[in-house]
Amino acid sequence: MELELPKRLYGEGLEPQVKKINNSCRQGLVEKLRTQLNPEFEEVKKDPLFSHIMVMEENNLKFSARLVHSFLCKELVTSKRHEKWFTFARRPLRFGLQEYHAVTGLKVNQEKNSRFVKWKDDDGFWSTQIKTSGKISLQSIKKKYLEESSTWTWVDRVRLVYLCVIMGVVFGRDEKVNIPLLYMKLVMDLDKLRNYPWGLHSFNFLLKQINKTRDKLEQTEGYLMEGFLFGFQIWIMEAIPALGEICGTKISDKFTGPRCGNWTGCARCSYQDIINVETLFPENGILHSFMEFHGNGVVLLPTDFAVKDEKKDERVDRILDMIQRKHDWSNHVWGVEKVTSSGFEESDEEEGEEGQEGEEQAADTEIGESSHVAENVNITADVSGKNKRKHADRGAESRKKKVLCQLAASSKGNIDTDMKKFLEGLVEASFMTFEEKFSNIFDKFETVVSDRLGKIETEVTRLRTSSDRSDKFETVVIDRLGNIEAEVTQLRTTLLVTELAEKTDQPSGPSKSKIDTSPSTSKKDTVPSKKKAVKKKELKSSQSSAIVNLPPVNLSQSSAIDLRLGTQDFLESCMKNLSQDTFVKGFDPSQVKAEDSLDWLEPPTSLKMSPRRFTDRDIELAGADEPDSCLAYVCKEDFEKMQKWQDTRTSIQIGPSVLDENLAARVIGPTKWLQNNEIDAVMYVFRERTTLQRWKVDRVAFMTCVFSDLIATDYKHFLDGIKNYKMDPLLLEYGKGELPSHGRTRKLWNVDVDRMYVPVWVNRNHWIALCISFVTRNIQVFDCSGRKSIKEVEAFTKLIPRIVKAVQSSTIRKHLAVTPYSVSIVPMSDLNQLNCHCGVYMLKHIECHVLGLDISLVNDDNIRGARLKTMWDLWEAATDPEFIERMSKYEPPKCKPAECIEL
Repeated sequence: MELELPKRLYGEGLEPQVKKINNSCRQGLVEKLRTQLNPEFEEVKKDPLFSHIMVMEENNLKFSARLVHSFLCKELVTSKRHEKWFTFARRPLRFGLQEYHAVTGLKVNQEKNSRFVKWKDDDGFWSTQIKTSGKISLQSIKKKYLEESSTWTWVDRVRLVYLCVIMGVVFGRDEKVNIPLLYMKLVMDLDKLRNYPWGLHSFNFLLKQINKTRDKLEQTEGYLMEGFLFGFQIWIMEAIPALGEICGTKISDKFTGPRCGNWTGCARCSYQDIINVETLFPENGILHSFMEFHGNGVVLLPTDFAVKDEKKDERVDRILDMIQRKHDWSNHVWGVEKVTSSGFEESDEEEGEEGQEGEEQAADTEIGESSHVAENVNITADVSGKNKRKHADRGAESRKKKVLCQLAASSKGNIDTDMKKFLEGLVEASFMTFEEKFSNIFDKFETVVSDRLGKIETEVTRLRTSSDRSDKFETVVIDRLGNIEAEVTQLRTTLLVTELAEKTDQPSGPSKSKIDTSPSTSKKDTVPSKKKAVKKKELKSSQSSAIVNLPPVNLSQSSAIDLRLGTQDFLESCMKNLSQDTFVKGFDPSQVKAEDSLDWLEPPTSLKMSPRRFTDRDIELAGADEPDSCLAYVCKEDFEKMQKWQDTRTSIQIGPSVLDENLAARVIGPTKWLQNNEIDAVMYVFRERTTLQRWKVDRVAFMTCVFSDLIATDYKHFLDGIKNYKMDPLLLEYGKGELPSHGRTRKLWNVDVDRMYVPVWVNRNHWIALCISFVTRNIQVFDCSGRKSIKEVEAFTKLIPRIVKAVQSSTIRKHLAVTPYSVSIVPMSDLNQLNCHCGVYMLKHIECHVLGLDISLVNDDNIRGARLKTMWDLWEAATDPEFIERMSKYEPPKCKPAECIEL
């Protein structure tokens, strides 16, 4: 097989690596032309001849010297003049004129007499150079003629751009090489320029440079290489998509033009990356041995790429036949060619298409090459990794890791037949050994289980016998406990009668006392519901006789006794039917009155509380018939609804806030401070109740915490100087009723609204409420701490009248004054002893004032009930269909900067 197929230039894994490659194909020249000759550059770019070549500079595809060098070392040595063969993952790839055309799109068909070009003298710059056989290189253009071109004609500058693209990119010539006169003549006639087979000649030049570079591949410091190397690199990226994905990205998957115009990226690819891809490349991995181009509706046949002077090589024919038969190359081992300087066949002709003039120029080129290679060592593409590129290619590392992972995963399936047989035998032997061991273990386990089951059976029989004895013992214990219960009940009754008899002997004792020991099952009866309930039971000192009504005592024995109760618990369960208040004033100083106990002040860890927390005595501080029932009473059915919601742990939208377990825990928690979210939610409920006429009040507005913060912030600018003060446009939106946006009213202050309520955060540790009246120009302050003056109110006194005036029409505005509003403090004291209910007091004071209730109805005795009532109001509103419908129609605020209004 090795004798019938071409051999590799280097053995697999033995390819040399270099540090630098001097790439003469420079995109920087194109960028310089675009900058200094932009109109002419755009004109040339419109021409489809080189437009796809020029767009490469805009796409910013970088050159990968490692990728190019690696493939040059993977060449298969053949006798072909106009095509090259390479290997990757042991599979052959052809780089011929057909592939080059698919990448560049340049013309490859040569017409007759294309060498002989007639040109017309126009006495311009290039005409003069042709007549005088001028020697102009890219280096001289950059240093001299690019600056002088401003004095040339427009046509000559366009010709300059054409020649720079041809020499600098299409042929990739060194900048010291003179431009052939043939190219100068071609640019004199653009029609002939477009008909010239640039693709054929640039491809032949590239192949020639590849042949010249063979003996330089082992120069570790680097070497010089001319030709359109970007075209060679893009062919590699297209032929092996895995390498293409590592080096860059395609601009569009639907691109149908020449492949060179569809790539971008930094081409950051190391030797190790290429080795990893080749090592992990699967047998069925995507690799294109051939490539075609069908862009622009032109379909070229393989015969269109045939070259007359091509040599025949049966080894290449053998490769083509094997590719057609889909030969498996995974186990193929390519032979290695012994590298010698005379072992390569090169054409003796210089560039035939240049004719006699081209040969003269070629001589200059050869002389120039040997003299300037050493000088251009520093103008190289560094592949050592020391000079990091500044070009940003986001996702390059991610693409590389993705490709390698995919290849690693797919390559696991590539196991040869011998390996498969070995693994199958190994697995089969392992299972046989495991089966024998498992059988022995299972037999031992079965024996142990049988013994254990026998012992368990014996133990169960013994326990059944002893259970009969325990039943008899339980009967004796229950009888004895019943006797003890009867004795305790009798003793308790005797003690009560003795105590009442002693009280009747006192001269100033009470005249009447009614004792009710009727059985009760609710916890409500064990603790007084309100202070006034205790007052009704106090004895009057003015009467000297007492009437004692002893209730019937239930002395029947109960058989339903919990044997798990201790002695103290048992006594409490027996005495639970007594309704006598266990607190006697002055009897025991260590005794604490039930309603003064602070054991309920432990904050709940979450809203997921047991039903017991919802029926605690603080919940019953207000009954349905009490005056404060609308502020601090929640009936049993409503508690059950909240309990069901707590079990679901779902979040519900309530205006600007979300009612969840965290918000509810702050509202219900006896020691939790209220925050902006829950306060804004309650103010939203108030706002919607007035809008929907749930409350029979009108011409009222309710602000948010954001509004009070905005007032405080704007007041700082106001204090900097009234002359330079410009009011925040958002404050005007509040005055027009556009804000708050949740529950938007669109009511104008002092026209549709007479008063508004504002929550204010004071000293960053206390909540107060303000009632601002536009009619009386007064601000009432509701502060549960009872302070006489609050500096934060000053901002409202001075800014509110300015907002009111600013939002009015021009006719009304001139009659309004901006003098500060007066302030009045609503008197209150001895509230919020725990210093954690200020937020609840603030909300309830607003509610009382709106509904015309006495604010003294809210106090420390029922503040816990007020918290629970607030929680119920939020939950009820969040589940109310009418509220839900209005929330679904919410429109975000559309606030625009307002015009500056002179106040």
